Amino acid sequence: MSWEIVAREHEMMPKTTDHEFWQRFLTERPDVMYRLLGDLHNAACVLKGEDPSRVPTVEELQQLVTAQYTNEPFGTAVHELLNGRSVRWLAQQLKLHHSQITRIIRGERDVVTLRDPAGSMYQIEAIARVLRVHPSYFVEWRRLWILALLDDAFAAQPHLSIGVWKRFSSHETGR
Repeated sequence: MSWEIVAREHEMMPKTTDHEFWQRFLTERPDVMYRLLGDLHNAACVLKGEDPSRVPTVEELQQLVTAQYTNEPFGTAVHELLNGRSVRWLAQQLKLHHSQITRIIRGERDVVTLRDPAGSMYQIEAIARVLRVHPSYFVEWRRLWILALLDDAFAAQPHLSIGVWKRFSSHETGR
């Protein structure tokens, strides 16, 4: 059966492609929005290997639909995301010794190593996964992502780096 036939048989169908329809409908029927968000939460739980029958909290549902970012240093941001859980708990989830995580959180060990940006990104991504945030939550991951993007652009078009270098190197030397 084609979508046109279904649209003719179902009076609401043509309206459902309209953004304003959905905004109005979901505002009028918050129970539908909650069920949709609950389905998203359950799907995310299944992907993470968690129990999908657990009723999600409002905070968990909000995290699914809104991007979160921090500009705090990595250690401070991780400490806030731990939300009362211990560093040992985080280390267990990551299968690392707690002293490694403690040194990172205290700033005694850099989470970003420019000699190994991919490894640094991987480490931040693993921590973000356990703490249930997107890696872009952390300013350090965003910096590394931008560096990787620039590296890819200049690798593809190396001539662009000459103009950029000339422009910004003159500021450093005072020319």
